[in-house]
Amino acid sequence: MISAKRIARGLRGRFSRQAVRLRAALRSERTRHCAACGADIVGFFSYGPTEDWGCPACGSSPRERFVGHIVASGRLRLPAPGSRILHVAPSEKSLVALFETASCDYVRADLFPEAYKDQPVRRLDLCAFPEGEPPYDLIYASHVLEHIPDDMQAMREIRAHLAPSGEAWIIVPLHDLPTEESTPEMTRRERERRFGQWDHVRQYGEDVAERLRAAGFAIERIAAVDLPDDLRRHEGLVDADVLWRCRREGA
Repeated sequence: MISAKRIARGLRGRFSRQAVRLRAALRSERTRHCAACGADIVGFFSYGPTEDWGCPACGSSPRERFVGHIVASGRLRLPAPGSRILHVAPSEKSLVALFETASCDYVRADLFPEAYKDQPVRRLDLCAFPEGEPPYDLIYASHVLEHIPDDMQAMREIRAHLAPSGEAWIIVPLHDLPTEESTPEMTRRERERRFGQWDHVRQYGEDVAERLRAAGFAIERIAAVDLPDDLRRHEGLVDADVLWRCRREGA
C-alpha cells in the first residue's frame, strides 16, 4: 500500500538529494563522512522527518552507517575467517559487501526472496528454520522483527541457531513508549499511523530488551546517542538507532 504520507516522504527525499548533488557540483566543502561507503561528502539528503538520512554517494541509511561505524571502530567484531553469517533481509549494500568478505559461508535470506533481483537470496522463515540447519557465528537482522507476528518465536529460533560463541545483531525501530502490538481489527492505515508502516505489526519500545532476555539472550545495548555529538553530526547518525548485541545466555 502506497500512502500519501509515503509519497510525500519520497518527494522530499528526491528534492533534497538533488539539492545535495547541486552543492557537490558547485564544489562545496566536503565536511561530512559516510561510514558505509567511506566517502567524504558535502551532506546527506533528507527523508521524511530525518534531515541527515541518505548518503548521496551510496544511498545508505543512518542505521547502516551506524553499524558501519561501530564495526570500523572495533566496538563490534566480525567473526573469524571461516565463519557462517546469516544476513536477514539483505538490503544494505555496504553490509552485504562487509559480510561477504568476512565469511566463507555468507547466507542471505528473506521470507520473500523474489524481492531481490540483483543477489542470491534464499527463502527463510525466521519462525521455522529448516530442520538440520547448521549454526551461525553471526545472525544480523535489522528492521525485521517488527514485521513478524510471533516475534518471540523468531527470537528463540535465532538463539537456537547460533553457534555456542555466536552473536545476533538485532535492530528494531524504537519509540519512547512501551511496545504496542497490533490487533486483528487494526487496518493497514491505522498500522501506518501508529507504527510507521502498514506492514509493521508492532512498535517497539525499550522493553524489547525484556523480550530478548526472555528468549534466552544475554544482551548489550549499543546506542548511537552515546557517541559524541560531533561524530554523530559528521557521519549522519541519528539518536534513535540502537543495536542489541545478543549472545546465548551462559555462553
